[in-house]
Amino acid sequence: MSASEYSSAVSTMRNSSYIFGQLYDSTAFQEASISQIQQKTRNFLDTFGENIDIYEIGNELNGEWVGSSQSEIDSKVIAIYDVIKNEYSSLKIRTAITLNYWPNSNYYAQSWENTETYAANMPAKLRSGADYLLLSFYETAGNPIYYPTNQDFVSILTKMANNFPNAKVGIGEIGAQGAVDGLPRDPTLADKQRIANRYYGMHNDVKNLLGSIGNRYIGGYFWWYYFQDCVPYNKSGSLWPTLESNFNNYS
Repeated sequence: MSASEYSSAVSTMRNSSYIFGQLYDSTAFQEASISQIQQKTRNFLDTFGENIDIYEIGNELNGEWVGSSQSEIDSKVIAIYDVIKNEYSSLKIRTAITLNYWPNSNYYAQSWENTETYAANMPAKLRSGADYLLLSFYETAGNPIYYPTNQDFVSILTKMANNFPNAKVGIGEIGAQGAVDGLPRDPTLADKQRIANRYYGMHNDVKNLLGSIGNRYIGGYFWWYYFQDCVPYNKSGSLWPTLESNFNNYS
């Protein structure tokens, strides 16, 4: 989609919200060339200027569906970063990088996909310059499924904070996967509520357990299927009341 196709949504939301823009979903990143990536970034910055506050410059980068190697993937991320931070530096746009949180090797196929290894090997420019480092996590992406503890998240977030010393850290995508993701069935409302309550509900405990870096923890928990599961908020079977209830408990 072109930048102009988002104009109505951006102008409407801007009245009541900061806006986080995703330039490329992970599955689209592999198909785009560096020149296409640079031009799309310029088009969005020219169209929206400061009306988009943060751009995600890489989504779920450590996934084999994003590219064939880390160097190939990182070169595209740098291309976006340089456009935002150098060509359009006057706009003061912030950048976010999202990695997959892979708790063990059952969640990935290639050795370079390991979360800690990928983060540590990213170019220094990105590690020192990114404003946000987020982790995407789907329980059902692994076989067998792993259910991380709060301490698991504290451990990985601490490592990410050390690798990205100037970035705030948080949780990116969360959601209940279904048939479209290759699972045998779609989740029930109870399935969605359990996952939402678990990961949105851990916010206060994780923030406290992070100790000295707790002030760098932003939370996040962007529900990937929000449009399908929560819009309109008052429809039958909406997940919105569950998410809202969790947000209202944050300190």
